Amino acid sequence: RGSELERRYNSSLLAVILSSSIWLVWTAWIMLFRRRLSILCSLLHSPLVCSFQPSCGRSGTSCGRSGGAAAAAARQQLTPKSRIMASPIDDELASWAQEMNFGVVDKRVPTGSSGWASFSKVSVTNPPTNEDGKTVSFFVKSSGRSNAEMFEGESLGLDAMYACSAAGDGGDALRIPKVYKSGDFASGNGSFLIMEYLNLAGRSDDLALGKALARMHLAEANEERGNAKKAFGFPLDNTIGGTPQPNPWTAPNSGTK
Repeated sequence: RGSELERRYNSSLLAVILSSSIWLVWTAWIMLFRRRLSILCSLLHSPLVCSFQPSCGRSGTSCGRSGGAAAAAARQQLTPKSRIMASPIDDELASWAQEMNFGVVDKRVPTGSSGWASFSKVSVTNPPTNEDGKTVSFFVKSSGRSNAEMFEGESLGLDAMYACSAAGDGGDALRIPKVYKSGDFASGNGSFLIMEYLNLAGRSDDLALGKALARMHLAEANEERGNAKKAFGFPLDNTIGGTPQPNPWTAPNSGTK
């Protein structure tokens, strides 16, 4: 009697394991099918292909073959830029590249965002070179706020830091990205800032950094370096991230107002 119960128990356990395995395999197959369909949709951006059709869901063979051929044809006809959603920054970059004789925008790759701006790395077909003779790519920031609110102060601040770091006897200097342009979108629905892209990789030298930072602060104050009044402050108010930062001119040794 005991062995009969044991056989029934083993049979029930085997049935549970078998049904669970079948369910897991079926679930994995469905997820894989949906994954392939999602990839195909992203390539084609076609509602006809992206709509699920039960008739090709049983085997997937005919649907997969026609989808693969359509995807290949679409890749041949579409340029990289036409595969991403159009954005106001694309129009601004195209006009700017033509204006600067940099050719056309070859690639724009999103690199992240914050609560107040989005970032991209941009390359052009006829790029300039930097002071080291290397081809320049561009770091682009865009925002839904106006240039006066967001990027004008940052642009002028980078220009001032660039001028201060370049001044002196040729010793240690901070590597400040060169600013190429900032402004409002032609549509009026935001703004942008274009600067040199710096590849921030490799080992750092804290001693050289300290010397370069001190050298920048020791640069003589003048209009080019953002301080024609030779006082504490800046020509305009700016922001720290999305937070406004007032910069009134304050004479040395006069205390903080």
